Amino acid sequence: MSGPFPGFSGFRYSSAIPFEDGVTRRDPSPVILAEGRYHVWYSRTTHGASGYTASIWHATSGDGHVWE
Repeated sequence: MSGPFPGFSGFRYSSAIPFEDGVTRRDPSPVILAEGRYHVWYSRTTHGASGYTASIWHATSGDGHVWE
């Protein structure tokens, strides 16, 4: 066993959607699997980190690791 919880196998951050200079992404929804693809919605803005000017974006993935 690794970590503070039974069955915990470790956690690693990964970059699902690459960093873009000047872009703030926040508030991701839970990831859902529908019709064989993973889906997530999130807020995205190029007008600062506050998120007040953000719009909602949608990303999909076939494997949960590489997102479009």
